[in-house]
Amino acid sequence: MAAQRPCAEAALPHVFLEPLSADVVQIQWHHPKFSIGCLTVLLDEPGRDLLEPREDCADHDQAQQFRIE
Repeated sequence: MAAQRPCAEAALPHVFLEPLSADVVQIQWHHPKFSIGCLTVLLDEPGRDLLEPREDCADHDQAQQFRIE
């Protein structure tokens, strides 16, 4: 599950916004032990529409694309 917290409370993994186009990003988790994961919208039940980090990052996966406004 993804949650926003104050930077002062930040722990591993570190979070990065990876630009895919002018206003679309991939939200990545970088962890020294577990490598890189990408925030993904779950498409199947149970948990449909929840956000979860997944290890299979893919620039073309629309479930991993987020628009920044």
